[in-house]
Amino acid sequence: MLYSFKNCQVKLNDINVFASDAQIAMKSAVSTVYLPSEKHSAVFSTSNGIEGNLRLSYPLTGTDFLKAFINNEREAITGNLGGLFFNSGYLKNYSINCTPNDPIMVNADIVFFDELQGVFAPSSPTTTEITTLNFSDASINGLTSYSKEIIGNVSSVSFGFSSNIRPVYSAKDSVGLTSIPVDRVLFSEKQISAELITDTISGDLPFTGKHAGLIINFTHPNLPNISESFECSGILQSKSLGCSSNGLLQNSISISQYNPLSLPSITGVDPSTAEVNSYFRVSGKNLTYTNTISFGNDVFSPFVDIYDSTLISGRVHIDARTGPIKVNTQAGSVTGQVFTVTYPQVEITGLIPPTGKIGATIMVKGTNFYNISHVKFSSGLAGSGYAKFQKVDRETMFVNVPQDTIWDYIQAINSGSNSGISSQKFVPIYVINTIDPQTGTSGTPITISGHYFNGVSGVNFNGIAVTGFSTVSSNVITTYVPSGWTKGYLNMSGLSGINVYSPVTFSPHAFITGISPLSGTGAGVVRISGVNFTTGFLSSFQTNTFKANFNGAITGLYISSQTLLTGLCPKKFTTGPVRLYEPDGATLYPSNITFSKVYDPPIIHRVYPRFGYSGSGVTVTIEGENFYYLSNINWSGLQPANAMNQFTGTSSNCTILVDRLGKKVIATNVQTTGRRTGDYLIEIVTSQGKVYPTGNLMSGFIIYKSGTTLGV
Repeated sequence: MLYSFKNCQVKLNDINVFASDAQIAMKSAVSTVYLPSEKHSAVFSTSNGIEGNLRLSYPLTGTDFLKAFINNEREAITGNLGGLFFNSGYLKNYSINCTPNDPIMVNADIVFFDELQGVFAPSSPTTTEITTLNFSDASINGLTSYSKEIIGNVSSVSFGFSSNIRPVYSAKDSVGLTSIPVDRVLFSEKQISAELITDTISGDLPFTGKHAGLIINFTHPNLPNISESFECSGILQSKSLGCSSNGLLQNSISISQYNPLSLPSITGVDPSTAEVNSYFRVSGKNLTYTNTISFGNDVFSPFVDIYDSTLISGRVHIDARTGPIKVNTQAGSVTGQVFTVTYPQVEITGLIPPTGKIGATIMVKGTNFYNISHVKFSSGLAGSGYAKFQKVDRETMFVNVPQDTIWDYIQAINSGSNSGISSQKFVPIYVINTIDPQTGTSGTPITISGHYFNGVSGVNFNGIAVTGFSTVSSNVITTYVPSGWTKGYLNMSGLSGINVYSPVTFSPHAFITGISPLSGTGAGVVRISGVNFTTGFLSSFQTNTFKANFNGAITGLYISSQTLLTGLCPKKFTTGPVRLYEPDGATLYPSNITFSKVYDPPIIHRVYPRFGYSGSGVTVTIEGENFYYLSNINWSGLQPANAMNQFTGTSSNCTILVDRLGKKVIATNVQTTGRRTGDYLIEIVTSQGKVYPTGNLMSGFIIYKSGTTLGV
């Protein structure tokens, strides 16, 4: 029976195609096998499976579903011609040719690699009215400024696509098989091309090529929803100028594009707000060859699922941040709407260790460490204490203790201002810089300077705890020296077993505040007042006494109380400071208290000779007591009323020698003047500046005029 085209219904993906021409061709890869020295053979072998081809032409009636397979390699095309069908077709060639006042015709070539199945079943002729797009309904626009210059008035245009498609077969036993299944299909070189004839005359064609592009839009004049467009953006491949006797001079332009993929577009994101690790979908166009989906901080989705060219899905990366979502395809990238990333509640469950020095690294354990932006060594959002950190995973971070840390909770904050606070406080190891003053007695106020004092719970002087202290700031603590032997290092204790020591020692001492009397002659009773007069601060001397130093002279004093020493000053001493000894018996405490030596007044018992000649140098001997500190002798005093000349002279006129017992003074070269006799008073001047007159004539010295008879 004879059949016509009207009896052959064409379907692609179960969609009726109003084809004007259609044909299926199949070809086997069978070759003859010749044995050596044979001219004839009845042996055949096959190298591949069946390769089929469906070629068809049909008018463009609007959006062409087959055009989408230019970029869709993931889905196969099913074809059916009069009941004969295949299931694994792929678009190999696709083209349109546009001439004035003619409908737009699509020419397609679909290859398939499975066996053609089914039975021819002629269909009954039917009449269907279709609306086609015409070249007169087209608009052609350049995609670059150069393209706009060369397009001009177009008399014809064509668009074409081609792809190199090859089947891949895996090695297997083919005995008994009537067909070989395809293991996979490879797509290699692809090309889109556009050719147009225009009245723009130009021979400009660089040898490196020139970027050019155009887009052809078809829209029905009465039905605007019936439309389709074709785009080619690539390199200007060729130009040719020509004319004929019955035609116009025209320019033929050819553009080739070797990346046939169209730029993607985003129409929506669902949901527009999502938590990390949750799923989302992106809708749009030309999404088939999506490589990655990225978020506001260019972090990629861990995976991409592609449903078709209009829908893809992904998962919110754990480090994603709020910002415009971006789809990256083989054709290029497109940025869509803002995608809001949310995070689960941050929790800090442990600090390892809970204490450390500045600059040390500690481990922070917890959960939901997603996109952490700050780690802060304080519980408030404001202030200092921000630390450098390195996130290992969503449960572990390594954090450096910052310089300005304080005793407080640790806070982790993510980019969504979601924060978690540790259940325990971090205790920075204290640093003691100075102790002021560095010495003192029980009750002396002390200022301790350093860092990170917020967590201090105890202060000790040489192991003796203070009864109270005040934390003025994280850098200053004030307290008082406790009772006891506090000489040694000062240490602070605190939470988490922290125990640190000062870099210098505290040196307390027995301190003299006063002495009574302030002076003495020797071996007299003295009372010394002060603090820390205990056996722990003083050096033992003799039985029940403690060693004291009177400007170099040693004596022993008794402890009457912690604030009073009593005893006798040394018999022989000089004016100077009174100091006490530390328990080692060699080191002296400092002191600014001076005890002055008071001397017994000198007493003159005898002066001889008792006379001398006027104007001559005489040696005079004075006997008596307490001449140790004699510094001067004045010869002055009474004289007769009728004396012609008074006696003049001091020790500066003579030489004075005092014996070691302080009982004799020898004055040599005493100068005497005057003409008459008389009694003169001798005055002894001590080193304390005191003058001790003899008070009687017996100590006088009789002066005779020169040449007179000596008398008694």
